[in-house]
Amino acid sequence: MKAVLSRKDETFRDFSLNGPMWKVVLYVGYPLALYQSLNQLFKILDTMMASHIGASAVSAVAYLSQINTMLSALGSGLAVGASIKVSQAYGEGDFELVKKRVSTMFALCGTLGGILLLALLPFTEPFLRLMNTPEEFIAEGTTYFRLELIAMVVTFFNNVYIAIERARGNSRRILKLNTGVILVKLALTAWFVYVLDGDLNMIALATILSQSVLFIAALINLNQKGNAFGFSLRAISFQKKNCRAHADTLLPRHCGKDRLLHGQGIGQLHEHCVWHLDGRRAGHFQ
Repeated sequence: MKAVLSRKDETFRDFSLNGPMWKVVLYVGYPLALYQSLNQLFKILDTMMASHIGASAVSAVAYLSQINTMLSALGSGLAVGASIKVSQAYGEGDFELVKKRVSTMFALCGTLGGILLLALLPFTEPFLRLMNTPEEFIAEGTTYFRLELIAMVVTFFNNVYIAIERARGNSRRILKLNTGVILVKLALTAWFVYVLDGDLNMIALATILSQSVLFIAALINLNQKGNAFGFSLRAISFQKKNCRAHADTLLPRHCGKDRLLHGQGIGQLHEHCVWHLDGRRAGHFQ
């Protein structure tokens, strides 16, 4: 199995291993920090548009989003695991292992997403009741939650793709792609809410469509034959050693985030219901 680096990847690897640490951190971190700041602003705008539907819609979205976020912690953990392990192999110069880990992570994403959809889509209402969701939110938000589950699975793939691009040092590409997704999401939400007078389900549809834009970009950028960061079916490896490396990073991350979200959820639900690289440097990029 042939796996090589592009000239751009070789240049960044040399820079990250041998360049001044502060320059490397700024090069990778500044665009990511800028995106996070913009993302918070756009979330406020998105919530304002959702409020146009009605106060109950905002409460339902807030409640169901907490459950959705708890489930999406699995995908976030998978993405962090991808970033750490791909960065480690990248820094060590084992490009065949990079390709194996990239391909295996996407295969794990597909498996995880399929299991969640098969387990929850047919049994959404019982699941929401199990999570102590008020009946009025179940009546108003069941279809919305199903659509958000589909969007979440697409986001699983997108998060792993973003983690791989971060390991490559392509933080500017991440900024451009994510900003594009946010703008598409806001434009679609505004169209559905203000022009078509849509409901909660249209907001969830806007999420699916906007995340699909990033998913298509990922397919294009990862379709690089022979490149260490390209996806290959032949490179997928479910050997115990390979999968355990991913699990060792996934489980602690998921459990920690899940507990944090559970603590946040208690307060936030109440409120809304009432109203990379090698072992030496990989950690600096996570």
